[in-house]
Amino acid sequence: MNPTPTSVEYSLVASLKVPAGVTVDLKPMTLSLYTQDTGPKNPYIQVTLPEYHLKGATTVTITNETATILDEPQFERFLASARGAENFTISAYGATNAFLGVLKESITLKKNVPLNGESL
Repeated sequence: MNPTPTSVEYSLVASLKVPAGVTVDLKPMTLSLYTQDTGPKNPYIQVTLPEYHLKGATTVTITNETATILDEPQFERFLASARGAENFTISAYGATNAFLGVLKESITLKKNVPLNGESL
């Protein structure tokens, strides 16, 4: 939303679920958004997710944050593939640490998220 030549506004809603009786502290994570032809080491945008305290089903909501466009040609290719498409994919990569009490686990997310678009 509200793109400028150097930034874009974004919102994110995601659901995370941990088993009943388990509490997980998820440290902040930077998600790199990229296209399949360039890969996660060359993202067009990076978004930061704050620390979360997860118990049962948790909804992660980020509203109207601003991200700097890191690779404008790649971002334009992504927008071109999404604009007017019935379906499109966002590719994301990020790494963080999760804590279950004093137990620490490194977590890596590499995900292609299919989304429904609005065909023209």
